[in-house]
Amino acid sequence: MKRCHSRFSSVEAVSHCDELVNEILLRLPLDAVCKFKCVSKTWNSLISHPLFCSNYLSQRKNSLLPLLGFFRITLAAQDYGGSTLEVSFLQNCKERKFISLDIVVKRLFIDASPEGLILCRLERFTVFKYYICNPVTNQWFALPEPRHAPSSAGLSCEERSSKDGDGVVHFKVVAAIMEVEEGATHDRLHIETFSSRTGKWSESFLTCPSAFSYEVEMSYQCLSVGGMLYWKVSGHLVAYDPHMGENSIWLIELPPLCCKKREGFFMDYILGHSSSSDGCLLRFALNEKLMIKVWELKKKISSYSLSRVIPSSEWVLKEEVSHEKLGIGNSLPHICFIEFHPRNAKLVYLQRGSMVFCYDFGTGRSEQIQYHGNGTGTVSENDRLVPYFQPPWRPSLPCLP
Repeated sequence: MKRCHSRFSSVEAVSHCDELVNEILLRLPLDAVCKFKCVSKTWNSLISHPLFCSNYLSQRKNSLLPLLGFFRITLAAQDYGGSTLEVSFLQNCKERKFISLDIVVKRLFIDASPEGLILCRLERFTVFKYYICNPVTNQWFALPEPRHAPSSAGLSCEERSSKDGDGVVHFKVVAAIMEVEEGATHDRLHIETFSSRTGKWSESFLTCPSAFSYEVEMSYQCLSVGGMLYWKVSGHLVAYDPHMGENSIWLIELPPLCCKKREGFFMDYILGHSSSSDGCLLRFALNEKLMIKVWELKKKISSYSLSRVIPSSEWVLKEEVSHEKLGIGNSLPHICFIEFHPRNAKLVYLQRGSMVFCYDFGTGRSEQIQYHGNGTGTVSENDRLVPYFQPPWRPSLPCLP
């Protein structure tokens, strides 16, 4: 009995020592930490404090984010001529608080951030609607309409600050349309930016470092990697950092073999970041007919001059693997990219028909991802999947002005 009394006395002593409790909580999984808010008012106050949130995120800055499931953009019946959004969960996923967007539109684009927020862009006839969603809390926020109909849009989240409150994620939605003046030596990128800090859209015009052939529309696909936004236009990547001011735009030539592809050719590619002593380096992966190739820039983008085009010679071929060696079959339906893991660019998610795989360039192994839909039917090869990873901290939308 004395031993038991001693043991409980020790536990009680620890529970009343804020410093020890703080150190223990910082080492626990996020789900457990959130549950411990219910232990007492003191623990709730400790865990909800912005400083605890900041310290928790700092300790897990380089840790892998678990995959929870996929947002599924599926083609609707031809009579409707639109798209719908559903959620497909992993079979072992316990959290299923996601909302499905049951709406038929002409086009539907979605961008999920590692911070836990998603951007939905709906296009119906000539009307564009933007929504920011917090899937964990089922919060949906409709953005005011921008002045112009953009070619594409992306979501960029800021790093959480200890001043912003418990888990608040501030964000920017960048809508872009390419403008080319006949006979001009430079091309302009027309930008409209919505900031959660102001609650308004602002307009600006960015000048690219050089003019380039502009024979087709700007890609509808806007990729967000590490807070930067990327568009593909005529053999180049346009890179824009919305947090560095209006002139922070780079023009990057695609890797040598990619530049030779004729304009208008469908290019299955994804972007990611790899960490090195020089900072985060941009990775470009191209899925060819029978081969996957991954290039990496020699330096981080901010090290390059804004006034010059980053030449294709700055790309270094890092990975090369045939579809046959992926270990997921080499016949129809075709293999297509989904996304790099946001914290580990050695991991890439691939889709083959209704099957999803994770391939590790480091080990050369593939693992099939088991998931099931929250709604109708089976995922087909025509559906687009956007992975949703467990956020490093439960996201909270800011109180918008």
